[in-house]
Amino acid sequence: MIKNILFLVVVLFLTYTTSAQNYNPVVNYNINGTPINGLKIKTNLPFTNSSQMPTIIIEGYAYGQASTIGVILNYYIFNGEFINYSISSFGGYLPNISLAQENGKVIIYINEKTYFSRFSIRAFAQGMSGDIANNYVNWNIVDEPLIGSNIVNLNYKNSFRQVDFSNGIITKEGKIGIGTKNPDELLSVKGKIHANEVKVDLAVPADYVFQKYYTGNSSLNASYQFKSLEEIKSFTEQHHHLPDLPSANEIQQTGLSLGEMNNLLLQKIEELTLHLIEQNEEIKKLKQSIKNNK
Repeated sequence: MIKNILFLVVVLFLTYTTSAQNYNPVVNYNINGTPINGLKIKTNLPFTNSSQMPTIIIEGYAYGQASTIGVILNYYIFNGEFINYSISSFGGYLPNISLAQENGKVIIYINEKTYFSRFSIRAFAQGMSGDIANNYVNWNIVDEPLIGSNIVNLNYKNSFRQVDFSNGIITKEGKIGIGTKNPDELLSVKGKIHANEVKVDLAVPADYVFQKYYTGNSSLNASYQFKSLEEIKSFTEQHHHLPDLPSANEIQQTGLSLGEMNNLLLQKIEELTLHLIEQNEEIKKLKQSIKNNK
């Protein structure tokens, strides 16, 4: 009988000591409404240098977003600051989350006001002097503004070796292919794109045409030369396309840069405008000459 009791005590002790680093759940939360400020998770983790290296998992459902919550975060404290902190998501909802310290304790702050949320927090901690069971009890989640110090905002970092889908791919280098398995740019699309708007940044807008024409030089594009109509006529007779623009064969081989081509087309419109202005001045002079000779 005594042997059986001792055996049971040993089993319970081993069970506790081998599972004490896993805390599930640490705290649960739900709200049938909308937070006014945001959700402050008041942990019992001391804001102490080199004391802990926890893994904290938040799982649940954000009804207002119609999405699952799946967040995993880590941090380390050194020289009185959060360092090597990280966050990633395995859910559909990515709330804005910050770390801070308040009254000597670590605060996890969810800076969102999501309708009808509920989630559970679990944790893993082992190997550091501060990774003890007492740190994972008496956590509270309250609707309060964040007023702590040492605040850091966590940016989501999700990495994939490679994601294949039926008509495309996401490579481990971060390139996305749609309609192709071999993206040669950050985004490669083999097919049609339907969009309300496409915005392209230009390093050197085409106003260097006017700058060169009226001042004789251009700080925007020093190599640009304004060509006369005679020069353009000679070039098109020989090459069968406008100067500075790619030929049909070049476009077929290498494709077309939307930003570069729009800028070159704007350049040609500005050049055409200047030629029209020149011709208009010539016409005015001819009219005046005819008028004077009458």
